[in-house]
Amino acid sequence: MAADPSPPECRPAWRSQLRLLALRTYATCARPFTPSSLPRPPRKVLILRPDHIGDALFTTPALSALRRLLPQAEITCLVGPWAADVYERNPNVDRVRRLAFPGFGPGGKRSPLEPYSLLRREAALLANDGYDLALNLRYDFWWGVVLAFVAGIPSRLGYAVPECAPFLTEPLAYSAGRHEVAQNLALVAALAARGAAREEWLARELTDARLEYPVGEHERAVVAALCHELGARAAPLVAIHPGTRGRAKLWTAEGWGAVADSLAERHGVEVLVTGSAAEEPLCRAVASRTRSQTVVLAGRTTLGELVGLFARCSLVLGVDSGPLHLAVAAGVPTVHLYGPSDHVAFAPFGDPNRQVTVRAGRDCSPCHQLDRPPEGDGYPCMQEITPALVLAAAERALAGAGRPVTRS
Repeated sequence: MAADPSPPECRPAWRSQLRLLALRTYATCARPFTPSSLPRPPRKVLILRPDHIGDALFTTPALSALRRLLPQAEITCLVGPWAADVYERNPNVDRVRRLAFPGFGPGGKRSPLEPYSLLRREAALLANDGYDLALNLRYDFWWGVVLAFVAGIPSRLGYAVPECAPFLTEPLAYSAGRHEVAQNLALVAALAARGAAREEWLARELTDARLEYPVGEHERAVVAALCHELGARAAPLVAIHPGTRGRAKLWTAEGWGAVADSLAERHGVEVLVTGSAAEEPLCRAVASRTRSQTVVLAGRTTLGELVGLFARCSLVLGVDSGPLHLAVAAGVPTVHLYGPSDHVAFAPFGDPNRQVTVRAGRDCSPCHQLDRPPEGDGYPCMQEITPALVLAAAERALAGAGRPVTRS
């Protein structure tokens, strides 16, 4: 099965130990039958990243750096269908392969052997394509590393966590406390330089790194028509995106309603509440808690159109989610609420005075338990975030943008 996204202390010790023993035994037995030579420079590169939209966006600076480093290489990204759109738009990617990685998508496995049957089938397909190099961009994704190993990809770079290290030709030390953008770039740095020069290269790349999600002209035209339909061209726009996949990361509808009213009163903005079609009940609950004019757009936009809409806003607010990182990619000031998720590794990437993080500051946060059952009325690390904290962050983000709230 796929990597366990929870930190090691949250996993049953016996399960981790048994899996580690099995992986080490298999790697030892199979290693003599796998190639280990790398063409210089590599001609065909495979990128592995199984995660969802936010994590996919965090790989885009690494893809840009890899393209500059290997301008003639064919770069293929093997990714989950849930994040393929991010890679299919990226100008630095030549090919996208979709794979519903076990453990990351909806639904469970039909049998204990299913993840391994899938691995063998996919490895056979990859072997036919003749990749020279595989980069495993998720530090604990042992299933992906084994896949590259079984496919016979001669050079395999990744982080030296115990489950992954036996299958890597170049296991790198994992630096806890780094942002995910830096973690991804650090693997590319291993190709670019050695020793102290590697950290210097990484520091230079991080200076100019940015998240990428290009929006097409058709999507911009659709957004312009939508704004015209809503009559929103005369008022500055602020978007609230309250939804996310992990239940524990949700804030209160009452809190969002209070923030929407305060921003409308202070800045004369029109507040848009955005989300997927499945999040429409949540979005309508937020709108029902406001006194000011609030427009619910849940289910009205594609992902690209949502980014185009964010680009027209003066500010986007929400919880830790992929769409909030899309807003960062659109260059808009943002406010992100964090509770159980890691506010360091998964913080909004950019100027902290424009991309602002809000936390209640509980000692137990982050706990990484994103889908645990509710405690009473909600999750304390999110419930204790007050509208006043969010409004202060909003004012900081607007001031950090170097301009007042603008009209669309």
